[in-house]
Amino acid sequence: HPWRFNRLVAATGNKATVLWSLAIDLLEKALQAPCPTGRGEGAARAYETAHVTMDKHGGRTYYVRLLRHWWPLAPIDVLLETPEESRYRIQTASLDLHLAICQKAESRSLAVALASMYAKYVRELFMAQFNRWWSAQAATTDDAAAATTAGYWNDFRRWSAQVAPLVAKLHLPQEMFVRLR
Repeated sequence: HPWRFNRLVAATGNKATVLWSLAIDLLEKALQAPCPTGRGEGAARAYETAHVTMDKHGGRTYYVRLLRHWWPLAPIDVLLETPEESRYRIQTASLDLHLAICQKAESRSLAVALASMYAKYVRELFMAQFNRWWSAQAATTDDAAAATTAGYWNDFRRWSAQVAPLVAKLHLPQEMFVRLR
């Protein structure tokens, strides 16, 4: 949600840091999840070896420093670092993680492509909820029906201009409903 994202960016001063920490948090949760086959029950981790492919974060090529922040005691082998792909092997007492961070990862990995499709679907659900909320606010303040938005930058600028009177009536800070960075 925008307010959470804006708060995290304000705390770190860096959008890339926030996006990376959220991605690594999700990776750690996935690695801790129960094994879907039922094997590994009672083990600290569901997987002994994991191969993970993820999309690049902006123009970053080198991830070792970031990885060392999350796994400070683990040996991290740099297997490849190019503008198109960075590959690492991270070994802990309970996990052998093979991490590939690729440009256009959805074209290299079916799992990444499916995750991307799912994320786009969830985004559409959130935008539908967002538009319903603004329409309801317009109805309760006797304003004309609030315009809907797809949420992309050019469309947002049009929408923002149309609902500016409603936003002013609601005294709602923009950082509550718009990512500021």
